[in-house]
Amino acid sequence: MNKTRICDKFREAQKALTEFKALRDAVDIPKVESRSLSDLLDRWLAHKASEIQPGTLAGYEYAVRHIKVGLGSVELEEIQPEAIDLFLRSKLKEISPRYVKLLRTVLSMSLDQAVRWKLLTSNPARYSASIKQSQAKGRSLSPDQAKALLAACEDDRLRALWILTLGTGLRRGEALGLEWEDYDERARTLSVTKARKKEGSKVVLGSLKTDSSRRVIPVPSFVCTALDRHRDEQVAEKEHLESLGVQWKEPTAMFATPWGHWLDPDGTSKAFKRLALKAGLGDWHMHELRHSAASLMLAQGVRLEEVSEIIGHASIRVTKDVYGHLSGERLREATDKMGEFLGDL
Repeated sequence: MNKTRICDKFREAQKALTEFKALRDAVDIPKVESRSLSDLLDRWLAHKASEIQPGTLAGYEYAVRHIKVGLGSVELEEIQPEAIDLFLRSKLKEISPRYVKLLRTVLSMSLDQAVRWKLLTSNPARYSASIKQSQAKGRSLSPDQAKALLAACEDDRLRALWILTLGTGLRRGEALGLEWEDYDERARTLSVTKARKKEGSKVVLGSLKTDSSRRVIPVPSFVCTALDRHRDEQVAEKEHLESLGVQWKEPTAMFATPWGHWLDPDGTSKAFKRLALKAGLGDWHMHELRHSAASLMLAQGVRLEEVSEIIGHASIRVTKDVYGHLSGERLREATDKMGEFLGDL
């Protein structure tokens, strides 16, 4: 539409102005009737829904519910950093620091969007106090415990899965998402490009946790041996099913049920718990195999940077936060040996 018009006479100009005003008033311009934080959070969630994974969206929705109860009725222009601090401190009495940190993150992200939408000139959450969260150190199997586990899984149908996870530190979803084409037996490598995860009651094949999670990792020879044996056993299972007139459901899956379906993540974790009890280790979670892999690598002198690349952390800083104390213990052993040597001199 042409927004300018040259008129020779005043009356023509008046008429054109009237027409332009009529066109302007006819345009349906969406208006924000409310500027409360609750309304902003609803708009922000709707805006983000198509950009993020369902699991991430569920976490954001959880945070929004908590924020609405404490601050939802407050007008955007009236939100102050002090009010946010008071709200978050009160939440520390109800939920863990980890989830309070999520609340602050969601608050900051939504208020950042309000600034981009010209609803605010600045984000008050950026000036609120950060939430300190102590870094929990996951349990790790000792060398003797690892040997006991390997001995217990000798006749286990998923033996190769446990050995692979312990030998490489793959996340549960990464291991369950593997296909045989991801395994290069000549180069002894695995390509990690996807993960199987739970979304509500469904199991889906989704993206990896971070960009750094997409990687090609070297596979130890004992893991290769386990995978080769597992492939032979899987071929025998397929042939047996076919002899009964039943088709193997997922022919490319590296790890599957006896009927050839993809493994369920929760069911796989329960199977590992049973194996740990059988090995006399007590109650262990499958994710602790990942911690164990990293810990055993560090104990054998593998550098922190290399461990970070193998297990697929977003940065070496994450690896250092979780496993730095183990690296420090190895350095202590080195300095003690040096001290003994110099002392003898």
